[in-house]
Amino acid sequence: MSAAQTRELSGPQEADYIGRLGRIIRSARLNLHYPEARALRSHLGCMDPRVHRGLYPGVQVNLASGLPSYREWTRVQTDVQIAAEQLQKLGARAELERQARASDASIYQKLLHKHDYYSQIQGRELASLGQMTVALRKIDARSRTGYFNIVLDKLEASGLFVRYSIQLAQTHSAWSQPLVRLDAENAEHTEQLKSLVYKCTALGSESTFIKLAALGGVRVERVVRGSVGPIIWRAEDAPDVLRPLMEAGGPTGFIAQFGLDMLADDVAEDRQNDPLGARVQTDAQFSSKMRAALKVARQKSGVNIFGDRKFVVPRHMMAPLRDFCAARGTQNLIYSI
Repeated sequence: MSAAQTRELSGPQEADYIGRLGRIIRSARLNLHYPEARALRSHLGCMDPRVHRGLYPGVQVNLASGLPSYREWTRVQTDVQIAAEQLQKLGARAELERQARASDASIYQKLLHKHDYYSQIQGRELASLGQMTVALRKIDARSRTGYFNIVLDKLEASGLFVRYSIQLAQTHSAWSQPLVRLDAENAEHTEQLKSLVYKCTALGSESTFIKLAALGGVRVERVVRGSVGPIIWRAEDAPDVLRPLMEAGGPTGFIAQFGLDMLADDVAEDRQNDPLGARVQTDAQFSSKMRAALKVARQKSGVNIFGDRKFVVPRHMMAPLRDFCAARGTQNLIYSI
């Protein structure tokens, strides 16, 4: 990522950013369709300068997502993984403290900070940067069909944290390659399924639905994508449609967005409740080939499409944002910090 796509924050700005971002995620009241809020906040907490004690010069922000860049998330992940090993190498804190008192050399104070940092983050719960789980819901022995829940959490190339929640039914036959292996009442994904889901979700929930629905022996019941971000911190980084709101919000203004799009067989009809335009693509946005594939897949599975978005903003921006949504014909959840 180029410097033009990121912003470096340090000192009081860094602490304020990490603190506000943690409060935003807590205030968003994320449900099971979104990445785990507690893990996100725990991961973020390791970036707080009060935790790393100046061992890192600051935090790099992805301007497109408003979240810390991939570099920051992976740096914390690595530090937590090596924390126990580093503490063993550093030795007893009492000895490091004695050395720091006995010498003016900055290295001893730095070693003491390292000990405190690794002690504080050791065993910390972290957000998943890319992990998939498969759980068995039920088995219909007569039709030899297994029903599964698939959950994929990942940090996308866009800088957004997303969760894909997929429900599908798989019928075993001599002519189909099972995507999920059954062992008693447990389910384990095959490498084929893992590769397919990772590849499809890079292109969105519609592509995931179409590709999975086209497989033999598989019926897709639901594909849900919940995203954390983007978060707009400055008017100059806002899309044109939101720039007036950000400019009116002043120096303390921000708009945090949490999108949700769903293709499911228990959605009664297509519905759009996203004032910024759905991530779920409309027919006009698809190529003719994709439109045809989506039509066939929807007819086969009986699914409809729902798009939504909720927001977290400062209290003084709640009323203007509510008016903005109403003008676009949507009613959205808006929380404040």
